[in-house]
Amino acid sequence: MSFTSRTVWRLASTVAAGAALVTTSIYVSRTTWRIAAGSKLGITDENTALLSFIDSPTISNHVNPQRKESRAVDTHTVTLHVPLNKGISDETILAQATKNFFNGWVFYLEAKALNLIKLQDGKYSSMFFPNTPKRDLGSSLTRLFVQLELASTTVPAHIWNAAKLSETSLPELHTVLFGVFRLADVHLADDDATGDSSSTTTTQSHADFLFGSDLTQFAGCHRLSVQRQEVDAVGGTQKVQVQLQCYACNPQSDAPANGILLGFHRLYASALFRETAGQMYRWLHPDNTAHDMMKRRIKVHEP
Repeated sequence: MSFTSRTVWRLASTVAAGAALVTTSIYVSRTTWRIAAGSKLGITDENTALLSFIDSPTISNHVNPQRKESRAVDTHTVTLHVPLNKGISDETILAQATKNFFNGWVFYLEAKALNLIKLQDGKYSSMFFPNTPKRDLGSSLTRLFVQLELASTTVPAHIWNAAKLSETSLPELHTVLFGVFRLADVHLADDDATGDSSSTTTTQSHADFLFGSDLTQFAGCHRLSVQRQEVDAVGGTQKVQVQLQCYACNPQSDAPANGILLGFHRLYASALFRETAGQMYRWLHPDNTAHDMMKRRIKVHEP
């Protein structure tokens, strides 16, 4: 290699390394800023989940049909103040939560990895054998038959870019995001309402996203949920509780979950939800967000 070639190569390597460092710094700073912004909203993290989720048809039918004891659960909760004059429905809130969850900086690296490896859609025994005894689903013949049946099952859409998700409506049922997350169940409390917009309800709206497979040693579900609470008539807002509930298990074993992996999952889920909550606050209160940012800038420049 000539002197000139070596010089060009070293220069190119230096530029590439510098670009990688700058890109990494931008990613870390933006991710950290969004997590920190969400953390100011009074988010709670608990290593529990509601029985209505644990015993739901989504878990019983698709995730852990054999009711193995290896499960691990966690819940992340925030209360937001939703303006009443905007007519925001539960589905719109869930759609915003879904888009911000899968289209944020925290999920960015996972999204890139999933786009690269292009996993096949997860296989769930109960979708094809709803009346088959669960103990029979362990045979190799049944597993093979399930895989063959899945090949003919139509998924309405595959979404590989979360920026394309709607901000006002959820994807069609059984849509698969990033080849992994299947929208398996949706319930909207708006559909149960009597039409009195001034009334409050304890009914929860939710969207369940499956991942993994009950035919393997890893399966789970993310439930994004919305529950409306009291109305502030003076302030013109309503308190709305938004939650992320997570359930993961080895559907083939009763052995406890790996402590290190479980700890990482809970930290990751907490970061995902904090960014999601922060972005939803910015969406609900753009004027307040701009005002808060201006105050921070003024404070930074004060002598």
